Amino acid sequence: MKKIVGIAAAFLLFGLFAGAQTIEKGSLISIHTIELTAHQNIPVDRIINFLENELYPAFAKELGCEIKLMKGLNRETENKIGVVYYYSSKQHFNRFWNDNGDPTEEGNKALSHVEHLRVEFRELGESKILAIQDWSVN
Repeated sequence: MKKIVGIAAAFLLFGLFAGAQTIEKGSLISIHTIELTAHQNIPVDRIINFLENELYPAFAKELGCEIKLMKGLNRETENKIGVVYYYSSKQHFNRFWNDNGDPTEEGNKALSHVEHLRVEFRELGESKILAIQDWSVN
């Protein structure tokens, strides 16, 4: 598991620097490792495409953050994705999430605005969060 998170962090940093973005001091990065299970006759790539092009862009708009999806490349990460949330600050993050990981009232409102997409996702497959790591940039 530590290896997966380390690889995800490396890809995140490479992607942010390659895109000429700056990781600002005081920002918050949350990395989620998620296992995907497709429903019968639905390719995992279809689910990943939906997440990348439909659900995560809509959710990023609601949260006012950036969300990037990373696809597993080897046997250890097969059928797993990494999802990177980039918030401008811990205060921004705390508007949507409590310390225990549950959504705040504003977080629940953001989730409700994308519920139709979450329902559509559940028609394609299921996800299981394997790890969540939140990092404050110093």
